[in-house]
Amino acid sequence: MLATLVIYAYSSFAASWGPGPEIAKRFEKICQCKVQIVDVRDGGAMLSRLKLEGDKIQADVVVGIDETVIGKYKTELKWQGEFKAFDFGPYAFVYNSKTVTDPPQSLDDLLDPKWKGQIAVEDPRLSTPGLGFLLWVIREKGEKGAWHFFRKFKDQVKVVSPSWDLAYGMFKKGKAKLVFSYWTSPAYHIQEEKNHDFRAAKFSHGHFSQREYFVLNSKSKNLDLAKKFSEFFLGEEAQGLIPLKNFMYPVNKSVKLTPAFEELGAVQVLKSFTDDELKKINEWLKNWREIFS
Repeated sequence: MLATLVIYAYSSFAASWGPGPEIAKRFEKICQCKVQIVDVRDGGAMLSRLKLEGDKIQADVVVGIDETVIGKYKTELKWQGEFKAFDFGPYAFVYNSKTVTDPPQSLDDLLDPKWKGQIAVEDPRLSTPGLGFLLWVIREKGEKGAWHFFRKFKDQVKVVSPSWDLAYGMFKKGKAKLVFSYWTSPAYHIQEEKNHDFRAAKFSHGHFSQREYFVLNSKSKNLDLAKKFSEFFLGEEAQGLIPLKNFMYPVNKSVKLTPAFEELGAVQVLKSFTDDELKKINEWLKNWREIFS
């Protein structure tokens, strides 16, 4: 009987159009095993599920851990395994060049009256990109400067969405002129729709970036198999599927990027936060909630 490798992953990774199923299919050809990908929606739901399962965690591998919550895995779940990055992507405001001819070039540009009620963002309490925007503003402006910025920015917001997909859907329907997303988002439209109208606004002071991680369950009965998957996942074959199906940059530098990614160009990336700095996240979320409630 073949062993089954269980992978917990977020929805867009596990979906039929995401990279998960194809990566699983290719790994099965070499592992003499079955791969089961469990869709646990998003990073927040993933952590909650693992906490509920306690010592009975079914996952051998957990994929899609944002760097901002690694500290919680270590303190709340007591997971001390190696968290390995598998992709990354700078955040950015995306716009349609047919309707926006003068995109913002900085955070302060977002405060221009022309953007009043025209920006779709995500709730940082529920959405990884939403948290990314909060951290971006804090990193660039400092804590006091961030709250001053957000008090002004509130009037510019069309919607604070509970998720990235809902915010992006509103934007695609023309209900917002700017949406907080990823620098790589236009690559999807170029590659899948042959549409070059969607672009990411390049900010002069740099962009905050997301880096996604995976980790092995050190108590897994299939730990040796999980280690083989880890090696495969970071190899050129599996990493080559990241820009094709996850529309993020692969960490494996041997992977040749698609023409759609080459078209994007490069941006300056801001310094990320340390685990010690991120201990203030709950305080920062409280301040954000007081402004936007």
